[in-house]
Amino acid sequence: MESIIKRLENLYEKNLGGIREKISAYNVEHERNLDGPFLMSSREDLYRKATVKILFVGQESYRLRGRNKSESYDIIPLMENNIYVVEETHTNSPFWHSVFKITEALNPELKNKSCFFWTNVSKYSVDGGSLLPNEHKFIVEQTNNILLDEIKIIEPDVVVFFSGPDYDDKIRIQFDDQLQFEKITGNIAPREFARMVHPSLPRNSFRTYHPSGGQQQRINYQQLIILYSLGYDFESLMNDFKKQNEEIAKELNLELNWDPKIGQVDSCFYFYKPEWPFGIGFCFDDTWARHFFGGICRKELKLISEMTAKLIQEKLGVNQTPTENLPYWFWFDEHKNWDQKTFDEIENGELKMKIKIKVEEMLLKLEGETFPANFRPALSE
Repeated sequence: MESIIKRLENLYEKNLGGIREKISAYNVEHERNLDGPFLMSSREDLYRKATVKILFVGQESYRLRGRNKSESYDIIPLMENNIYVVEETHTNSPFWHSVFKITEALNPELKNKSCFFWTNVSKYSVDGGSLLPNEHKFIVEQTNNILLDEIKIIEPDVVVFFSGPDYDDKIRIQFDDQLQFEKITGNIAPREFARMVHPSLPRNSFRTYHPSGGQQQRINYQQLIILYSLGYDFESLMNDFKKQNEEIAKELNLELNWDPKIGQVDSCFYFYKPEWPFGIGFCFDDTWARHFFGGICRKELKLISEMTAKLIQEKLGVNQTPTENLPYWFWFDEHKNWDQKTFDEIENGELKMKIKIKVEEMLLKLEGETFPANFRPALSE
């Protein structure tokens, strides 16, 4: 059987004949500096060993001319340059951090191994930047729209477009009218995170922001890609989690305040009694579910009075300085560093039992105390 790399090589030789001369002529005519083509390759032995085979698709290659080790624009050196960039010159940039994070989560047996394929929406760039829409269309035509053939050859299980919504039209040029960007979960717009549906793509195909451009978002889309690729239905899982905590509240005769964005950064829920000026809260925090912890929290975003804070401190036997968001907290040691365990335990009900035990512990310590109304803030301004 012919190797993946050899099939890619044959594809490029068939479709890229004369491409250098065409691009050179375009550059002269339009006074542009189109740089490329960027060609796929990988360590095929590692890719074949991967449990989940992944293709990452970026936007365009950043200054390929300056990163081309061999300085040759022949097909085989350009393919080898792809491996060189991944293994020798990549840095801990947001893009590569996300690539290896997803790869290692889905293929833990190949940790730190470049067992994936990598390409870009555009085979060319302009001085490391994006092509104009008409230039992208020109390049797609001159390279015979080879993206779909590349995907067909490597047969990935997961495809991740780290291109952002502004590249959707460039992607559409390379597919057809059947391509759809579908909403995956109810409270995240398809513009931010979408499942890409097309006969040429595997079910687990996603488009989200380029990691360098999405760092200010309150959702870690890479974690969602991991969850869905592993077969979790995140929205259903969070709905089940809500029901589990509603059961805890009912069993312990408490009320439950639930954040509709639970599971995202700084999303919290808490149990309370109507007469309490606080709640027993739990929070997903720090890069989307990396940490899960709980403690005494503010109720309805109101600060706790100094008198109440002192009573809680005495009851719990803690010496912590109250903070605005969570005056007294404790970690779930099992959930301090994110992995799939948190979601496994939601699915099988283990986390529910741990939460109930923590709430019962707090209730026991606070039993019999009457807490005064908040008459002044616990924290000085």
